[in-house]
Amino acid sequence: MKIEERLTKLERRVDEIFSILEPQLTRQKSARLASHADTMEVKLYAQTLGALSNPIRLAILHRLAENGCYYNELERLTGMPPAPLSFHLKALKSSGLAYQDAERGKYLITELGLKLLELVRRLANTLYVYETKEIDRYCFLCSESKMKLDVSPVHFRIWCPKCGGDHGSKWSFTLLNPFGEEWRRHGIEKLIEKGWQETFQLMDEAVQSNRCINCNAQIKYIFHDDKIEGKCPLCSQHYSMRTNDLTPDRLFSLWKKHRKIQQKTEGPVEKDGVMCWKITAKDDKNKVIAEQYVKIGQGKEVAWQEFC
Repeated sequence: MKIEERLTKLERRVDEIFSILEPQLTRQKSARLASHADTMEVKLYAQTLGALSNPIRLAILHRLAENGCYYNELERLTGMPPAPLSFHLKALKSSGLAYQDAERGKYLITELGLKLLELVRRLANTLYVYETKEIDRYCFLCSESKMKLDVSPVHFRIWCPKCGGDHGSKWSFTLLNPFGEEWRRHGIEKLIEKGWQETFQLMDEAVQSNRCINCNAQIKYIFHDDKIEGKCPLCSQHYSMRTNDLTPDRLFSLWKKHRKIQQKTEGPVEKDGVMCWKITAKDDKNKVIAEQYVKIGQGKEVAWQEFC
């Protein structure tokens, strides 16, 4: 038998053997894959998901998903110096969520990054499912309607059904939920008090440090006579807070004692040599219960007096 004929016969025999073994090999391979997938690769998962645990990295990844960004664009959007920005980009790349185009130098999102962003969006939809509750306190702007709460596991919104629009479409206070799903056990009063304190403390720290309260990017706040405003170029979060009303700590203190309060702002007026807004608070019997002077353009308290 010629060598060519022997090789052809051998190849046929090998094909026959593989045709017999292939179903078994496929089953074994599938079993190995399933076994591997069922194993909790904690360190690997933590590394990948850890890149999303930082708000500024999540905001950067969202930007990369739009059309990618060059390094100088990310510097402008985040306001960060090179060292911390490079650290965040390295974390995204080492987690397989982003990469840098070798030719253009542009940072782009990976397929894995896109899939994880989609999962985050789906998760956000579940986090924004809320339960609406009415509270036994009246609106501190119109003082005509009892306010309502929309409570979700991560935040709650205080709004007035008369002047705030449907679920706060015109205005509302969105505050952190410090208790998560356990807020019912703590009760509405504790939820509002602790959420109010923690949220406005974070907002004050963000303004003082010139950082976005949403993603922590460096931004510039503008101090108008009657409000503070800021818009983040990275995550597009818009921040606006009036500074010619009672300061949040004083407002909550009065709102806790009196179910219904009214505010009246006058000014500018001079107080202790400082140009201020004068805010007078009255109860439901139109009795003056407090006066506060806050510095124009800053919203800082200059003087406070509460009446029995």
